[in-house]
Amino acid sequence: MKQVIVLLSLLSVAIGCKTNKSYTVDSSKYEKILDSIIHNMKENSVYTNNVDWNQLEKEMHNIYNEKDSINTLKSSIKHMLTVLGDFHGSSYVNGEQIKANVKRTRTVAYDYDSDKYIGKMSSIYQKRLKESNSIFSNLIDKSIGYIQIPMILNNMGIDSINIAYTLKIRDKLCKLEKNNPKGYIIDLRTNLGGTMYPMFSGLGILFPNLKLGGDSKDEKTFYSKWAIIEGNMHYEDYAIPNMPAITCNIKLGNRKVAVIIGRYTNSSGEAVASGLKGQKNVKLFGEQTAGASSTISWIPISNNIQLNPTVAYYMSKDGTLNKDGIVPDVNIIEDYYIEKPLQSKAITQAIEWINTSYKNDHK
Repeated sequence: MKQVIVLLSLLSVAIGCKTNKSYTVDSSKYEKILDSIIHNMKENSVYTNNVDWNQLEKEMHNIYNEKDSINTLKSSIKHMLTVLGDFHGSSYVNGEQIKANVKRTRTVAYDYDSDKYIGKMSSIYQKRLKESNSIFSNLIDKSIGYIQIPMILNNMGIDSINIAYTLKIRDKLCKLEKNNPKGYIIDLRTNLGGTMYPMFSGLGILFPNLKLGGDSKDEKTFYSKWAIIEGNMHYEDYAIPNMPAITCNIKLGNRKVAVIIGRYTNSSGEAVASGLKGQKNVKLFGEQTAGASSTISWIPISNNIQLNPTVAYYMSKDGTLNKDGIVPDVNIIEDYYIEKPLQSKAITQAIEWINTSYKNDHK
């Protein structure tokens, strides 16, 4: 079984990813732990061929040997992640997340390092905490089903919570379907990440059996494959157990599904966008996403230390490699308006696309 977890990089919220080969040590000797961390990172990191490991190992041990302590171990790990350029990966030491000090170079229409950007992301996060488990949906333009799939906090191993989220999304979509909408809009602009299983499994009411692509380590072939099977999201051979069967029968036919993405769509939110990109009758509108479009492994090193390297990049079913976020089919530059999400050029163009397609199909 390949377990999936992912890490929300900017807000340090656990999300969903993959357990790889692990070489654990049962020792309080930090130097042995450091050697285990180096070994695991060399074996699993997607960036492993980009560095001189002999040199990096020397640097890490030199940092550690300045003082045999947990703090120098943390500094060694931080240096390793920084040299590798692994901005999405991390390590947890006694519950503290250790991240790289990496300045990324991106060609996007917004300043992802600015206080304004990070502040807005924090506002979205805080708003989500206040709204708890709510999921907003509505019939818009009189005949189009609209649903937000926001961040869903990590619930790995808590199947009852994941199932409850899944059923909430399904219920919203089933109620919208009673209006016989011309099409659907799935809004991922507030999806900062979380657990992708209930996101995909909830949307399984629209796409009960769908190959979602997966991720890639060599940037050419799939490292792991994802799919929705009978409404339940599968990460290769893993799925949420005991998921209830789909009760509402939605047949999309030729109806279109617009997916709205933006600068705050992050991590597992990007996984959903990647899985839907290139699918029949689906089109992505909005902005290139946050750029945490990679799979993070969860490797236990000792009782109080975990290693979370980036191990692969998301890859859509059509072979699109998403190394630096998800690029929309229709590029629309605009910041997300938290209080009035429907006041959006991306939403307007999605409505026009759905209406035009519906009209052409019913001539």
